[in-house]
Amino acid sequence: MTPVSDRATLTWVKGEMTLALAGARTGLAEYVAATDNVASLQRAQRQLHQATGAVKLIGLRSISCVLEEAEQVLLALRSANVGIDVPTASAALQSAFDVIDQALAKRANGQQEELADLWPVYLALGQARHAADLFEADLFFPTAIAEVPTRSSGRVSMSAALLSRFYKRNTPESRR
Repeated sequence: MTPVSDRATLTWVKGEMTLALAGARTGLAEYVAATDNVASLQRAQRQLHQATGAVKLIGLRSISCVLEEAEQVLLALRSANVGIDVPTASAALQSAFDVIDQALAKRANGQQEELADLWPVYLALGQARHAADLFEADLFFPTAIAEVPTRSSGRVSMSAALLSRFYKRNTPESRR
């Protein structure tokens, strides 16, 4: 996972995410109350898509995978997929929204979100739309960035004799 170093950006995204998830919750609740109200489901899907994009921009890939799966559930509901159980899908989506809120709060406080928290909701979302191709590894993005250790002192000192030997060995004339 890419580290998010700018906490101000993350805090801003967290605020936008809270608003987007609230809009998605509202749209979903309106749809569950009246399943013929496809406009509210479309609104929920737009809000969730906006949230997914914001999370992708700052590099929170495991959280964006869960949001993308939630989008797929909303898409399946919107297309009136016969096998989708609305109460089950709604419960999975609400649970995912809660876990995403908690994961973003952890990141804003300088902690790492846990895959153990994200995996159950990711799986529940996939099961709600009858997906068979979900794996825990879908949420695992190891970072390839290593932090360079800092020196304990600001300067490295070398004796004049050692510096002279180093210079003599590393000049073009000494390699002939």
